[in-house]
Amino acid sequence: MIIALIQQAVASGARVEAACEMLDLTARTLERWQKEQDGGEDRRAGPKTAPQHALTTEERAEIVAIATSPEYRNISVRQLVPTLADKGTCTWPRVVDSLVEAIRKLESTP
Repeated sequence: MIIALIQQAVASGARVEAACEMLDLTARTLERWQKEQDGGEDRRAGPKTAPQHALTTEERAEIVAIATSPEYRNISVRQLVPTLADKGTCTWPRVVDSLVEAIRKLESTP
């Protein structure tokens, strides 16, 4: 699949290196995949487990609930995070970061 995408980009006039860079690959990796007998499937191994400090589904839901509550709905992220920190609602940096991410997603949704 990835090889086909790169081949399509090259056929359209892109350089191999530029096409690979767009997919976060090196040209050497592409060459190695193309030489493999099984067609060179993507064998990049991502993380096998989630990080221990990752937010749970419940924590994420709570963050979204706070961010979308009527009390905080109409203030910006720059105002919300310090407000929650002052109230003691949000003290962990990872929760603050996730809250900022959730709010940005909500703000960008029409």
